Amino acid sequence: MKLKLFTASILSLVLLTGIGTGQVDGVEAADSLKDKKKQVEQNLNQVEKDILKTANKVNSLNEDVAVLETAIETNNKEVDQATNEVAKYDEEVKALKEEIKGLKKEIEERNVILKERLSSYQNTGGDLGYLEVIFGSVGFEDFISRFTAVTTITKADNNLIEEQKKTMKKVETKEAEVEEKLKEAEETKSKLEKINKLKKDQKAELVKSVASVETEIKKLEGQKSAYIKEGNDIKALEEKAQIELAAKKAEKQQAANEQVDKENTEKTESKNSEKVENASVENTESAVEKTAAKKSTPKAEKTVAKAEKKSTKSSSKPSSSNTIKEFSMQATAYTAKCTGCTGITATGINLNNNPNAKVVAVDPSVIPLGSRVWVSGYGEAIAGDTGGDIKGNRIDLHYPNKKAAYAFGRGNVTVKILK
Repeated sequence: MKLKLFTASILSLVLLTGIGTGQVDGVEAADSLKDKKKQVEQNLNQVEKDILKTANKVNSLNEDVAVLETAIETNNKEVDQATNEVAKYDEEVKALKEEIKGLKKEIEERNVILKERLSSYQNTGGDLGYLEVIFGSVGFEDFISRFTAVTTITKADNNLIEEQKKTMKKVETKEAEVEEKLKEAEETKSKLEKINKLKKDQKAELVKSVASVETEIKKLEGQKSAYIKEGNDIKALEEKAQIELAAKKAEKQQAANEQVDKENTEKTESKNSEKVENASVENTESAVEKTAAKKSTPKAEKTVAKAEKKSTKSSSKPSSSNTIKEFSMQATAYTAKCTGCTGITATGINLNNNPNAKVVAVDPSVIPLGSRVWVSGYGEAIAGDTGGDIKGNRIDLHYPNKKAAYAFGRGNVTVKILK
């Protein structure tokens, strides 16, 4: 019997070692998923920072475009104003040209008069003609009259010449003034048009830059969506791994519990067998002693053989660990969103992200946590949660929503712990 118990202990050690290895593998897988998730979150944060930075760049470029548009609009107004001034100066030039034309006509007319007078003056012998006019007078009054006439004519000629000079000077001044204004207006207009073209070119470059940066934002948004999708996939895998780990843990815990039950049963059977064997031997010896005088030795040996046979038959009965435990329990229903609930079970299952998970809350002293169970009207589930009111033969069934939970309400169910 000692050899048998030693073998069972080795088996238990191997089983527990297997459980530990499985848990380590599960933890490593969970850690790997967490590292991937962390990396995705870091990438996502960096992309969001890049999007914000690029969006600020777009805003800055749009502001520059707006400034240029305002400058171009102002410049256009200045160009229009310069164009109007050039047109105005053109009108002034036309008027001046007409005025100059009239002045030139006056000059020409004065020139004709002066030529005629000069010709008359030359025909009369120049100064001599004037003297003859003066000294050819008869009487003092005639002299004064002639002298006054000559003086008036001479003075008129001088005035005419001065007027001619002034008119010619005025024409030259007007022409220079008009030329200066026209030149200035044309230069201003040309300068404004060049500035306007430069600003329009700058605006075109900025618009291209805005389009390029907006394309970059779309690209970054695509990366963000990809990282979000990847993060959700990893999260789903992580939750699936948690459920699978909890299920494996439950299965191995159940195996460990069954192994402990088996060892305890074997120990009990061993003790009972030893007691039966000892009692049989004692009874046999007593019977042999009492019937020694009457019965022969072969008959006593036959009695001992029968006792040994009975003992062997008793030890070969099947153990209770090979049967499925079954309970009649009162069942209620709950959801992950119930009052006071976090959605995370006692074994770490996330019901918020797995609303359709088949999980039941039990009293661990009745049904070990992690056990695989079957509930009538509910199906197979994991005993993965506990509850303050779940004591003894009470069980709480998880449903995905309140409507389903209310529909179940409360009732009696049959619960089986599966192998």
